Formats: sequence, structure tokens, C-alpha cells
Amino acid sequence: MREATGGHGVEAALEPRNGRWILESYACLSATGHLVLFGFSNAAVGRRSGTLSALGTLARVPWLAINPIRLMNDNRSIGGVNLGRMWDEGERTAGWMRALLDLLAQGAVAPRIDAVFPFEEAARAHERLESRANFGKILLEPGA
Repeated sequence: MREATGGHGVEAALEPRNGRWILESYACLSATGHLVLFGFSNAAVGRRSGTLSALGTLARVPWLAINPIRLMNDNRSIGGVNLGRMWDEGERTAGWMRALLDLLAQGAVAPRIDAVFPFEEAARAHERLESRANFGKILLEPGA
């Protein structure tokens, strides 16, 4: 990524994964860049997900490689967002949604659609999500 920015790096990297990808995204940051973690989806994969898969995910987090001293020396920051913990922030998150919908209407963002399932096949769509087989959004289409 540094090559794409002439070696400068990016101001912000949004990272929905975990493990080695955290370090890869961190390496893409410019001085004073921000890494935002917002998903650890492979902490719960498949029907047998639970404590062991969550512990495996946590074991792959680079706890020692990125620490407060390194953050200060690199002039970078890391933050996180968990929308599931923001139920009491309705007005704030509504503002974010309005901004995103405006960007969508302007054509500035285009979500990647992985698959479209008829509503009657919601269980199959959920299995695709649960198994992490998708690359992009899964849509349910209401019947005609």
C-alpha cells in the first residue's frame, strides 16, 4: 500500500479482520495515521463456533508487536468500533448512516454484493455468512 501512496502511507486504515492483517494494515499507515478495528468475524465461524474459536482468534492478535510505546514512537493510533455496543447512541449512529447513504447516492461508495438469495432461502444465505464463504454483502430479495 505504501507504493500506492508514493511511500507516504494512508491516513486511516479500516480493518475488519484480525491476526496478521492487523500488522499489515498498521504497516500501511502514515505518521499520525489511524488504524480502526471493527470486526473479528472469524472469532465465530460455523455452527461449532464458541469459546475455543474465540480464544484462537485472540491468540492471533499481535498484542506484543503493537503496544503503547510503539504507537508513540511510530506516531500512530489504533481505535475500535463495535456498533453492537452503541445502542444508546442512536442519534450519533443515525448521523453516520445518513452520511453513508449520501455517499451511496453520490456514487462515491459501492458495496460489493456477493450473492442474492430469495427470502425463502434465508437459511441458506445465513449458512453462507456463517461459514465465511462470502466476499461482500449477502442480500435477501423479497418474493415477487
